[in-house]
Amino acid sequence: MVLGIIGAFGDTNFGDYAMLVNNIYTIQPSETIVFTYNETLMDILLKTYLKGYAVSPVNIKTTYIYEAVYGDNYNIQYDDEVLVPMQVLRYFRNEQQVREAVRKIDVLFVCGGGYLNRVWNARHRKGKLLSILGTMLIASEEHKKIVFGGNTFGPFDKSSEFYGSILLALKNVVYAARDDVYSEANLRRLGIKGEITLVPDDLYFLHEQFLFFKPEISIALPKKYVILELYCSLDEIKKNYEQIKSFVDLMYRKYGLITIFISLDKGYGGEHQGQQLEGLDNLMVWHFGREPYRKVEDILYIVRKAQFVLCQRYHLFLFAIANNIPAYQILKNVCGDKRYYYTKSSGMLKQVFQNQIYNDALFLAPDIVEGFHELIMHYEELVHKQQKLFAHDKEKAEQQMKQVRMEYIQKHLK
Repeated sequence: MVLGIIGAFGDTNFGDYAMLVNNIYTIQPSETIVFTYNETLMDILLKTYLKGYAVSPVNIKTTYIYEAVYGDNYNIQYDDEVLVPMQVLRYFRNEQQVREAVRKIDVLFVCGGGYLNRVWNARHRKGKLLSILGTMLIASEEHKKIVFGGNTFGPFDKSSEFYGSILLALKNVVYAARDDVYSEANLRRLGIKGEITLVPDDLYFLHEQFLFFKPEISIALPKKYVILELYCSLDEIKKNYEQIKSFVDLMYRKYGLITIFISLDKGYGGEHQGQQLEGLDNLMVWHFGREPYRKVEDILYIVRKAQFVLCQRYHLFLFAIANNIPAYQILKNVCGDKRYYYTKSSGMLKQVFQNQIYNDALFLAPDIVEGFHELIMHYEELVHKQQKLFAHDKEKAEQQMKQVRMEYIQKHLK
């Protein structure tokens, strides 16, 4: 089978490109054509993780241009223009090249992730979104089957009409979602009918092939440490600087834990935030150095050796839970509220602990200050309660989840 893959893996955000590689390892297609908007990163992934695999990248070029202005505050400009399919394709600069590649595939797999929502309709991401949606439209026109991985859908809000215009035009589509919190309801509001399969996140079950890669951590890890990851605005880092400082100090004095700050993306995706905190006593910053992106084996290694993970990024939270490492996720605002991350994280917890009684507050915090407070005051209680959940029926639930994932792949992608 020749598999086509489209998704948000053209960014250096850890989970997105890791899912691409993990899916290729898991599906094992005879040949893969990857449609991407970042051929530089794709070239690196091919040389690092996909040697020996028949993978051909196709770089999608669009005419949508917006120069984002980055700074200490997030200032997102949205583009809620409602387009019909032919208008989306007019943004393609190399439509014929993409179309010819689509004709070679048997199935187009829409890689899991959280890129079908209002924030991806913002101007700084719109060109990337158009490349993803446009490839799906071409596949539909060429009568190719379109199969979704573990995606989160929404919140759409003011972008609902635009997404409905495009998704309702697709034919021969198999929908899946990685949560049953809001995703299915969001799709139904767009007018999507038919079955929507609940599947695990595309990265929850990390393929054993990743274990062949040797981790290379550029810092000497202490014996006991807590991971801290933040990618909120620099203004928020400055506003909460004293609370962060107090957190780092008290976690060491009360529990003997050094704090290691890690970022999962460069620049304002976490790297600059770590630079703002460098120099705090009892805090170590794991820098990117010359690496263009975080390697899967490095993140896996540093998470597995941690005593606790406190983070904003969903896939760092996922890595902790999947590896039975106690964790607390701070729900970052997206589109003005908590729905985006709550959908993903609560949905994952519902699957993982489907056979047990628990509450979201044991794993999720609504903001940075409360997250710090809960961990400082109740660290040992949180660890005890989470470890009890890990040790009970979690493995049984994971077996059920993995079976669902493999049956879905076998049915639609083989």
